[in-house]
Amino acid sequence: MQLALLAGGAILRPTIVRVLGLRKTYPDGVRALDWPEGFNSHQVKAQYKTAVDELELSRDQKDRIIEIKRNVFRLNDRLISGVTRSHESRRTLRRYTQNVLVVALVILLLAYLYYRVAPKY
Repeated sequence: MQLALLAGGAILRPTIVRVLGLRKTYPDGVRALDWPEGFNSHQVKAQYKTAVDELELSRDQKDRIIEIKRNVFRLNDRLISGVTRSHESRRTLRRYTQNVLVVALVILLLAYLYYRVAPKY
């Protein structure tokens, strides 16, 4: 999971900016996905994997790490699900607003035509 930011930062950044509406404040809000100039993600990944492989962990420690990772995945899923619903809600609201405006315009047009064409008493 820690390596996901190294691998997916460039892919995730535009999606996060679009979904969360951060275009006006970019790069604020996604700076965690930026790396300093000269940063070599392939080298860091290799070093990280080597360091993790060399850890001497007991079975209990390994089980605890797995439990924590599973919980993090569940929390990430809930977070992404909320962002997705929020984005869908905005889209639904936009469509609803457009439909209301179209209906209002049609009513106004009909009222205008009625009063313009209707016989005057």
